[in-house]
Order: sequence, then C-alpha cells, then structure tokens
Amino acid sequence: MIALGVRHRNPAGAAVRGMYVRWAIYILIWGILMPSVDNYAHFGGMAAGFVIGYIAETPRAAGPGETLWQAASWFCIILTVVSFLKMWLWFSHLPNIMSL
Repeated sequence: MIALGVRHRNPAGAAVRGMYVRWAIYILIWGILMPSVDNYAHFGGMAAGFVIGYIAETPRAAGPGETLWQAASWFCIILTVVSFLKMWLWFSHLPNIMSL
C-alpha cells in the first residue's frame, strides 16, 4: 500500500501512504521493544512487498498480465500455507519444554 501511495501522486495516494507509513513505524517501534522479534524479517518483507507492489500497480481489466499476477498470488498463498504447515509439524515434534 505504501508503493501504491508512492506511485499515485494525488491526495488519496498521499493519505494511503501516510497511514501505512505510520503503521510501519509503529510496528518498527514495537519490534524494537520486543527483544524476541526478528526485525530483519520484517524489513525484508516490507522491502519485498514494496517492490512487488510498485511493479504490480493497481489491478486492470482481465488480460494476460493480470492472469499472471493472479497465478503468482495463488502460488504465494499456497507457499505461505505450506510454510506454516511445515513450521507447525516441526514444532509438534519438539519436546514439550513446559513439562520439564
């Protein structure tokens, strides 16, 4: 959404950009206050999201380019679900620390 606000130089884009930059700063501050949070992962995710959002722009009428972006988005959703499943399976095989 920050990339959308950067790309669209109008009052609506400035409002969107301002709101999401503010939230990014809040999350950054919260991440600094919580020592167990991996801020590098958040920075990487924000940078990758900005680049992809800047390249993808806003959705257009159906066409080959839009179909490609939709396929890429489904691939990313499936990859995220598989990643969480693998993480859950990995954690389920660890010994229960609370019972020690």
